[in-house]
Amino acid sequence: MKFLLRLFSLTAAAAEPRPSHTVRGAAGTRAPGAATGRPRRAAFGKKPRKPKEAVGRLPEAGAGARPLRTGATIGGKAYIIDGDTIRVSRINIRLAGLDAPEVDQVAKHQDGYWFRQGQRVKSALINEIGGKVVRVAVHGYDRYGRVIGTVMHEGRDINEWLVWKGYAIAAYGEQYRHVELDAQRAQRGMWGHAAQYDPRTWRHEIQDDS
Repeated sequence: MKFLLRLFSLTAAAAEPRPSHTVRGAAGTRAPGAATGRPRRAAFGKKPRKPKEAVGRLPEAGAGARPLRTGATIGGKAYIIDGDTIRVSRINIRLAGLDAPEVDQVAKHQDGYWFRQGQRVKSALINEIGGKVVRVAVHGYDRYGRVIGTVMHEGRDINEWLVWKGYAIAAYGEQYRHVELDAQRAQRGMWGHAAQYDPRTWRHEIQDDS
């Protein structure tokens, strides 16, 4: 009898409805974790593990490598880390003149649903140059020790392509500002979303609040 009572208690507890993490957004639509219209990382549960690259395992960075001078060129297959960082010949490259959404960054589609914008941009970059031979013109280094550079593939400026497609904003200079304006007018990529965030705002404000 005790066993039956315990089994009944466990079954009743499992049947109780769990509270929803979905709240109303600013526009009255149902938006995940965004009481003020801003999505919260907590609404998506635990921080997702970094997915494996579609183009294979990333090679380890070489130890004791000499700093590259401005104007140097790096060549090799591109391995995609995120929307604005790749690895070529065991060197991490931060694409110059732009800023792409973080991998966990979200945006609101015109149809009203939220989606992982950063992951979508990363996937687009993988499709474009993942595993393909590129050449990188070195401009210098950022504060994290990554090479800042312009990535070229089959004669095309991939940095410019990302901004033109609306996958990244022009940042840290004016080099791609005219390309960004063209993407805005055509409402390509992020410029056609119902709501989206400047990657710098996402990193320094929204992520810090979650």
